[in-house]
Amino acid sequence: MRFNEFNSDRGMNKYGLAARNKDGKFYSYRHGKLTGTFDNMADLQKHQHDLIKDESVKEGLKFQDKFKVGDKIKAYDFEPMPDRPDRFVVGTVTKVDAESMSQPGALGYHIKVEKEEPKERRIGQTIFVPYETGMDHDDRITVAEDDVVEEGAEMIAYHKHPEDDKLWTFPKDYQNDEEVESPYMSNASMRTFLDALGYNADFEDQSPVPAKEFIARTTQWLQKNIDKPSAYEPTTVDKTPGGPTIYSGGRDEGYMNQMVKAHNEIARKVLAKYPEVTHFGFN
Repeated sequence: MRFNEFNSDRGMNKYGLAARNKDGKFYSYRHGKLTGTFDNMADLQKHQHDLIKDESVKEGLKFQDKFKVGDKIKAYDFEPMPDRPDRFVVGTVTKVDAESMSQPGALGYHIKVEKEEPKERRIGQTIFVPYETGMDHDDRITVAEDDVVEEGAEMIAYHKHPEDDKLWTFPKDYQNDEEVESPYMSNASMRTFLDALGYNADFEDQSPVPAKEFIARTTQWLQKNIDKPSAYEPTTVDKTPGGPTIYSGGRDEGYMNQMVKAHNEIARKVLAKYPEVTHFGFN
């Protein structure tokens, strides 16, 4: 393998290797981390070949190899402090040794977010959690406790059961199809969402709604609210003496616009992929 096949000033290759030449010195990087400085290209080449041959030489990143696909983890954005609300996400690991799109060279986990505190802007999204940061702490990533994820709801596609029209069911393979999985929302957020669309906010008592009607309503809402982002909602803190401190609310400006757009797009994907679907429910 030639040197210029696997490292370049312009970015990493598939092995995570990169190199640069500055002021007569050659610098080797792997996954964005400096691995060595050399006086000539030959030594740099040998060094990078050795890195590829011996994959047991790990980066030693703080949270690398701590979790596996399927694990549910809790990851903090910032180290908890007494004078500010905790900021964290809870989600299931979908990929390990994932590369960051916004931080070239950084490795970490991809997780599907199921809960976020104190806001809910990333619920339902797949996000990047780095193995190591410049301001790390020992509890930045931990195993999520079973009771971390609060009650919530999401949109589910339905059609009548072919053998009993009194029962609702969903298409084969739909339940495990991540491509059409809708955002998971807290109960409060789901009520606000449905109310904005003119549906019964008490979704527990709401029958499934016609799929094409739902797409029409979300489309109309988006058209009416072009350049009209939903209002910012601050986080409220309820400190009970001798009891827990409860954080609630907290939504970025435009949060509702994002949720309506996401559901509209997913609903269209569902009908395109599963034409037998006739309704959407919220459970």
